[in-house]
Amino acid sequence: MIQIDIEKTDRKYSVQASGHANAGPYGSDLVCCALSTLMQALELNYPGNSTRRNNSIAICIDEPTEREKAVIDAFTFAMEYLSIDYPDNISIKKIEQRGEKTKTNIDNETI
Repeated sequence: MIQIDIEKTDRKYSVQASGHANAGPYGSDLVCCALSTLMQALELNYPGNSTRRNNSIAICIDEPTEREKAVIDAFTFAMEYLSIDYPDNISIKKIEQRGEKTKTNIDNETI
């Protein structure tokens, strides 16, 4: 399963993805391909803000501009729809903090 952790605060936006979808044979897994393509596009937009380790990639943007927030929001939207279509292959944990309020959402359920 691919685990995606998304954190959005007033001062930082970060995305981390790790694991493998296991939705098909290695090299033919379309779920993994979709996620990898989106993550690589995000990484190419923010090359100085990304880190790769083993089977994981993380992108962290401190003090994001409105454009950077919009890009991460679009990524989040795409990942949420993939996780709805492939709940056995993608799990999302999203934490949003605006001012004093914090909202945690795991696999589209607010906790």
